[in-house]
Amino acid sequence: MTLVHELPLFALFAGLLTTAGMLSLLIRFAPRLKLIAIANARSSHVNPTPTGGGIAIGLPVILWCALSPEPLGFWLAVSGGVLALTGLVDDLIELPAWPRFLLQAVCVAGFLHATEATAGGAALIIIGLLTLWFVNLFNFMDGIDGIAGTQTLLFGLGVLLLSGATLTWIESLVWLVVGSSFAFLLYNWHPAKIFMGDAGALLLGLCLPAIVLALDAAGDLPFVASLILLAVFVFDATWTLGVRIITGQRFTAAHRSHLYQRLASRWGHGQTSLAFVFYACLWLFPLAWWAKTTPGAGVWLLLASVAPLMALAVRFRAGMPDQDGRERTRETHATDGSNR
Repeated sequence: MTLVHELPLFALFAGLLTTAGMLSLLIRFAPRLKLIAIANARSSHVNPTPTGGGIAIGLPVILWCALSPEPLGFWLAVSGGVLALTGLVDDLIELPAWPRFLLQAVCVAGFLHATEATAGGAALIIIGLLTLWFVNLFNFMDGIDGIAGTQTLLFGLGVLLLSGATLTWIESLVWLVVGSSFAFLLYNWHPAKIFMGDAGALLLGLCLPAIVLALDAAGDLPFVASLILLAVFVFDATWTLGVRIITGQRFTAAHRSHLYQRLASRWGHGQTSLAFVFYACLWLFPLAWWAKTTPGAGVWLLLASVAPLMALAVRFRAGMPDQDGRERTRETHATDGSNR
């Protein structure tokens, strides 16, 4: 591990300052670069808004991983870089779904090879499929101001509080991600000045599972505890997709029926993201700590972490069409959100 990877505060401020500086430039030059999000059927915004802000998170993460002497760092930089580049191109010109998905699968496979996972056969395939799902669900969930940055920041803080990792390059990466995501939230909180875009969402969709697997392999934080920290994103995306498939909807079509979108249409962007913060701090963090200290209770604690979300999903018909049978394409009071 290099000297800079032994300095967590250096990583924190490197992420914070680099991301803030890059975001200022991206907002200024977004029109020239054609990085402007135009509202579509999945959008929660109305006005054209700069996008691609995830580049300002992705570049520091990629460089930090590339400087790591660990093979996992190198492969995470390569796979994450390819995903970020793919996302950036998709932000500029919409790419066909299947080539994009296949490229994501190749990146996930390369990353898993570098983890030197002890699991083999079916278990490794399952890990790969779950990682590929998370790459995509993180992108799906980046749909209102502040939500993706909030999930990233809360996950990072939860890991630092619970893991007990001691000056590993993974810990330094988490500090970097915390700094970058905090800086991003300063620009992405409602009303957002810039959106994350696919470039950042796809990279973080790989980076967070990498941290989860590395911490679990090192014995610093059990897999189920990390999953509890990610419960909001994992549950909402999985529940919504499952409901759409079961009810015979075109699940590949653009929609606005995620739980967080239903809540945002009633509470607004800022209040929904703020509710996420309280839910994580008051419910998910204690459950994750309990899962770490009481391994045998992990499955029950994971179920407890999503039980309130399930009640809300049923109450607000997450995944279902509106009562009149149609999807709402846009909320007129919303002024920003995602272009997905």
